[in-house]
Amino acid sequence: MSAQPIDGRGIAKEILNRLKNEIVMEKLDIGFVAILVGDNPASRIYIRLKERAATELGMRFERIHLEHGTSQDALETTIKHLNARPDIHAILLQLPLPPHLNADTAIRLIDPEKDVDGFHPQHTIEPVLSQAVLMLIRSTGVNHRDHTATIVCNSPDVFAPPLIMALEQHGITAYATRPDSADAIHLAGSSDILIVAIGRPHFVTPEWVKPGATIIDIGINKKDGATVGDVDPSVDAIAAWRTPVPGGVGPMTVACVMQNAVTLARRRSS
Repeated sequence: MSAQPIDGRGIAKEILNRLKNEIVMEKLDIGFVAILVGDNPASRIYIRLKERAATELGMRFERIHLEHGTSQDALETTIKHLNARPDIHAILLQLPLPPHLNADTAIRLIDPEKDVDGFHPQHTIEPVLSQAVLMLIRSTGVNHRDHTATIVCNSPDVFAPPLIMALEQHGITAYATRPDSADAIHLAGSSDILIVAIGRPHFVTPEWVKPGATIIDIGINKKDGATVGDVDPSVDAIAAWRTPVPGGVGPMTVACVMQNAVTLARRRSS
């Protein structure tokens, strides 16, 4: 067996092409703002990718770059100002924030009708990561109903619940665990779907993988100058499907953010 790659880049391109046509046909005017606090290298990359996609789709994109030492009050003032602007339809707060800032408080302050990531507890749109992961899983053509999934992540209580809810809505029983938990390898190795987001290059090796499993690698790391995921390529001898890094989850999250921006703009225009 050799795992087949899940082409996130190809699926994302199809989504973006469709959105571009819809924006032109419907004459949608979409204001998109991304807030970046500090100079996290990965965050800067993500913002650039979203800016490029939004610009290519004809959206009005604004980037607000706040200094690393920005206070909580200053960040919240920025968000309130954007909430009040009628020309802005989508607000994105790039995570992670510097450690002195409270991300949960800031996210809760974003108008749910403008929260393009779907992070707000009262979000009115499906969270981006859940959309991306489900699309990638469905693209394999495998019927995963009544299957099991394990999410390996650093903060199961925060990161995993939206994903678990989305998976269970599609008939998949989902669990979450930390990478260093005693039961982590057992849970992962007995699951039909393995989702990994821990920020450790090539951490997941074949003993973590059930034969024939579908693997969604959310990790983005630098190793020896290359961009790599959390999953070691050696798992391809066991798994049936795996998202590559780069070219898997990353492009899909950008496409899903753009999809959400279009949806939010449509609601406002109607």
